[in-house]
Amino acid sequence: MTKSLLSFLGVGLLAGSAAANPPGPTAIGERDASGARTGEYRIVGGSGDTWAEGSFAHGKMDGKWRFFDSHHVKVAELTYRQGAAFGPFRTFFGSLATPPAAGKLESEGVLQDGRVVGRHVGYDASGKVFTDAVVEAGKVSGVKVGTSDQAAKTSELDEEMVRTMEKVIRPALR
Repeated sequence: MTKSLLSFLGVGLLAGSAAANPPGPTAIGERDASGARTGEYRIVGGSGDTWAEGSFAHGKMDGKWRFFDSHHVKVAELTYRQGAAFGPFRTFFGSLATPPAAGKLESEGVLQDGRVVGRHVGYDASGKVFTDAVVEAGKVSGVKVGTSDQAAKTSELDEEMVRTMEKVIRPALR
């Protein structure tokens, strides 16, 4: 499932951007009187391509953030609250790992402090439900589609995806 997104982020954006975008990511937005980031922001690569866009409140990521691959395809929408991934999220197939499915919904659920909680649904490249289960305290229950192992792996990959995307944009936020 989200392996395609992780593959893109780990190889396509991190490694590929080193050669294509030597200066690295830059944050474009405003700061308040205290110097804290506030309002709408874009994280761009060295050639000006948008890697992420969203907003800050009191210096922390807040609200919906959108992440893009190097072909400008949206690969994730994450909700943040006071700097932590918290709320609804959706991931989409990237253009590098799964070109025929690029931009199609890959998974959706809810994050709480970067962890998948509640109902988590994963889709295959054709749009068919691959897994549909409930995740609580790291444990999978209530599997409607797929197996417990598939659902657990999918939710683990989505949690890793959040950490990877945050790592990718972190240099721009220093």
